[in-house]
Amino acid sequence: MRERKEFRRLATVEEVSLLIERHYSYFPEVEEVPIEKALGRVLAEDVLSEVDVPSFDRSMYDGYALRAEDTYGADEENPVTLKIIGTSEAGKPFQGFVSHGQAVEVATGAVIPPGANAVVLVERTESRGDTLLVFKSVPPGKNIQGAGTDVAAGETVLQSGTLLGPREIGLLAAIGRTRVKVLKKPVVAVFSTGNELVTPGNPLDYGKIYDINSYTISTSILEDGGDPRILGILPDDFDSILEGIREALEWADLVLISGSTSAGAGDVVYKVIERAGKPGVLVHGVAMKPGKPFILGLVRDKFIIGLPGYPTSALITYRKFVSPLIRRMAGLPTLKLTPIRAKIGRRVRSPLGRRNFLPVAVISDAEGGALAFPIPTGSEAISTLSRADGYIEIPENVEYLEEGEEVLVFPFQEGLRPADLGFIGSHCPGADLLLSMLRKKGEFRIVRANVGSLG
Repeated sequence: MRERKEFRRLATVEEVSLLIERHYSYFPEVEEVPIEKALGRVLAEDVLSEVDVPSFDRSMYDGYALRAEDTYGADEENPVTLKIIGTSEAGKPFQGFVSHGQAVEVATGAVIPPGANAVVLVERTESRGDTLLVFKSVPPGKNIQGAGTDVAAGETVLQSGTLLGPREIGLLAAIGRTRVKVLKKPVVAVFSTGNELVTPGNPLDYGKIYDINSYTISTSILEDGGDPRILGILPDDFDSILEGIREALEWADLVLISGSTSAGAGDVVYKVIERAGKPGVLVHGVAMKPGKPFILGLVRDKFIIGLPGYPTSALITYRKFVSPLIRRMAGLPTLKLTPIRAKIGRRVRSPLGRRNFLPVAVISDAEGGALAFPIPTGSEAISTLSRADGYIEIPENVEYLEEGEEVLVFPFQEGLRPADLGFIGSHCPGADLLLSMLRKKGEFRIVRANVGSLG
């Protein structure tokens, strides 16, 4: 009979976070990438412009470049007459000089020719051959964007640590940069363990299930700025898991392994981490629900984290402990989504002594407020999180939440709004058709939970 280990002491949620903070030693490397591949990356250098932007005086509108003093006194009754001597188009500057009594037609973005110091809008003029009538006076500098007024040569345009989005990449292009130094994404090795697991796309034999966690965890890592490497499924075998972890430690910055983390006879991850190196296991078991079998280990100054095998447990513990860690490694701020105030839709019982992260769906009530309904499926079901809008945290010392009690819902995504309609009950093809028709009618937000017969 294989050895079974009981959880001797459950760490608190706060203790796990403190241990991660205490043992954190990762220092990111820097790499250079083309700006077209820099979206979502974190800048690793201060960027100084080597050029003025714009590098020349340019017209802000279609009109005529001229000398401002030539227009003084012009109005609708007494227009000023000037001679049109040429045209300046964007990318094709006028090659001459604007003297007293002359004007050059200019397009938006075109170079202001030498001698001119203002632009009058085309709407305030009338052209008759090479004669221009100006019906409005303009002061010097009017409708001209001067060289270097957007960005001056030598100016710091972006600072190290900036998250690069479309606007920042556009600014890099504006100053002529084609490549930029960014923080290298932390490389995260992702394993799933379990003799029952099968890679999606393969036949599913009796007693087998598809690997879920490799994909939910790896896509979560992508969202958090990491570089996930899915390494497949390992059997619940000590030597196989040990070999996989040791190989991953050679090149990965962080190792995540889901499954085989509990205290059962077939759960060996905690033993493997102890064998892999020192200090080994820092935490085995957390006072939370779901997520009790969470493991935190450290080998060669690299974290090895064991996530529970149940999909909801894996994602909740990932979000609570791993997401902040990876985002810090990637140079990103911890994701803090705005909580929603709601009232709990039914009475809830919570286990004393464990922090309960309860997945809920959020639905509008008749008064325009929000109701939070617990998702009826458990942590073993991936549909629990796919149907949940967020979760509520129930403290360790609270056993009951009464119906109507106010709670804070921590959303899984920013911008959450309560659903217009909630549907909870047995699966019904007729209900599927009705809900599909409602969605096509407008911007209805509908949540549903198929719970089977409760009678």
